[in-house]
Amino acid sequence: MNRFVWRVALALMLIAGLLGSGTSTAQAEKRASPLLENINIHLLPGVLHTWTLRPSVPGDGGYIVEVTPLQHPRPMAGNYVQYAVVRPEYDGEQWNDILSVQLPDGSEALTVNIRVYETSGLPLMGEFEMVLEPGVWHGQWLNAASETHGYAIEVTPLDPGTAGDRLDRLQVQPELPWGEWGDILRLQAQCAEPMRVLVQVYETNSLPVVMDMTTILQPADWMGFYVQPAKVRAGYIVEISPLGDGDGVADKIIVQPEYDGHTWNDVLRIETWPDRQPWQVNIRVYAISP
Repeated sequence: MNRFVWRVALALMLIAGLLGSGTSTAQAEKRASPLLENINIHLLPGVLHTWTLRPSVPGDGGYIVEVTPLQHPRPMAGNYVQYAVVRPEYDGEQWNDILSVQLPDGSEALTVNIRVYETSGLPLMGEFEMVLEPGVWHGQWLNAASETHGYAIEVTPLDPGTAGDRLDRLQVQPELPWGEWGDILRLQAQCAEPMRVLVQVYETNSLPVVMDMTTILQPADWMGFYVQPAKVRAGYIVEISPLGDGDGVADKIIVQPEYDGHTWNDVLRIETWPDRQPWQVNIRVYAISP
């Protein structure tokens, strides 16, 4: 009788273990999805719309924002989304990751879908601390620009700040500081006192490449390159690799939805410094999706 009871108990434990393993696997798969937020919202022109996503915690990943318009604008009523980023900001008690989205002033109100992807599932290349002085456009060498991969950046402030302190700008761009092209991380903080941050760098080689092209960037031109229809669900990370000689600097790099009169498309926009020569580069665009 005792042997029978033991066998039944053992069978129940095995079944429970299998069920428990399945549940854990499902939860892990759910956590592995990079999609963090999925928001439908009616945006007003010129208004900075903001959402608090979560507290700023190291290792949670950087953020890629995708905005998909859900309606056609009226003719000449505005045809692009101006600003869509996530940055850490101090609310007087703690640092939070804040999503900010804005349409250009003077455009038409627009109903959009906003998707926020986080990058903690990508390989971590490295991490380091920096101290950001107020308003300074800090630069940090990451790798030689000849290496083929893009970057997703997570920045986490490490000390309490003053209400309203925030990371203002973040970009990885190729520069030629010491006779060799390098991928340079640029950061700028709006803060009352110097801001100590942890920077974590994720690489993108595991992501699909949706654009790979060679072109010549003209100084000061707001050059646009079609990526794919905006209805395709994906956020983007851009890699720019200089080819040959030159001293160009990509001052602005952004993928934004634009209306061509018939449909919305995701368009890569790049602007270089006006006082430089035409600049031959290879452009690779990586896509992150649910």
